[in-house]
Amino acid sequence: MKYYSKNFQIKNNEQLSDFQKCKQCNIIIPKKFNVTHCNVCKVCVREQDHHCPWTGKCIGKYNIVQFYFFLFFLLIYIFSTFVTFLLFIIYLQDDRDKNKKNKI
Repeated sequence: MKYYSKNFQIKNNEQLSDFQKCKQCNIIIPKKFNVTHCNVCKVCVREQDHHCPWTGKCIGKYNIVQFYFFLFFLLIYIFSTFVTFLLFIIYLQDDRDKNKKNKI
């Protein structure tokens, strides 16, 4: 018996058709897992969506929900920053109008 990656045992040659070998990592993984090798992280990722440069991680099966939360809160942050900027501009404009009226 040979152990290849995380608790997988290959008992005979018939089972080898159900596995694939990553050429970069040199590990054997079941085909049913839909694993892709990331050239940036140098690891194999299950059901990889993409490599995110913002988080510095591969987005796959086990962290896609957290990535969607990240995008949602990033959108809220951008929106709140924009609204705060607009309110600040309106406040400055109001302040300038009041100063003009006081001078006259």
